Amino acid sequence: QTLDSTVGSMVLRPQIYFFFIPITVVTLLFYIKILYVLWRRRSEYDSIFYKLIKTQALFDITYPIFFMIYDVPQDWPELYPFLIGMNPTIWPQFFYGTVYGSCNGQILGVTLNSVSRMLLLCYPTSRISKSFDSLSFPFVMLLHYPFPFAVGLYIYFGQIHSTFEYIAAIGKVTRVTGFVFVQINSDITAAAAIIGAFISSYCYFRVFMVLRNRPFRSWRKEASMYITSFVLFISLIAMTVYYFFNWFYSITNVS
Repeated sequence: QTLDSTVGSMVLRPQIYFFFIPITVVTLLFYIKILYVLWRRRSEYDSIFYKLIKTQALFDITYPIFFMIYDVPQDWPELYPFLIGMNPTIWPQFFYGTVYGSCNGQILGVTLNSVSRMLLLCYPTSRISKSFDSLSFPFVMLLHYPFPFAVGLYIYFGQIHSTFEYIAAIGKVTRVTGFVFVQINSDITAAAAIIGAFISSYCYFRVFMVLRNRPFRSWRKEASMYITSFVLFISLIAMTVYYFFNWFYSITNVS
């Protein structure tokens, strides 16, 4: 069966992206503006919360951009030559490794943020809390970046490179990766997400136990940080559920 004869019967979902892509672009522009403000007023926004926002930005910005480059074209047959044409280059594996590295970076960033909120609220006078909050930006980078970079580099240099191929069974071009590597990458990310979710859950349990005994006016100025941190925690839980099922499907060979 040829590609042309299959295209007519394919069930595509490009209409989703007419909503997804504009929202993503607008969100990225807002994100960049926030980073600019944090950089301009870095003497005011000097706590580890804001430093983690800046280190997290590398992953939060990279992930949707690369997702749009290598995943969105899979739903447009007109762009199949673009995807298949990348096979002789480094890009398919580079995108794959970067996306997985970014996911692990997002997980670690949310976990570190949860720990920082818990330490500063529950142990505000301890030396550990003060030292953690006053870490320099380069040291926060050193704390945040090695693990996700190691994941991305391992995928790029330690695995057989992925390719884009037309799969007749699903009627589209998609990325093809060795099953053993899919399982390894799923194991790593699922483990990171589950561990991060447990740590963050404990941290926010402690945070809520303290806040419920305090009047709102005593922590009103920091309410936005707690809300933002908790939203990030919810996103981590969602990622954990996703990667847990991704891991489950990989070990049962459902996918």
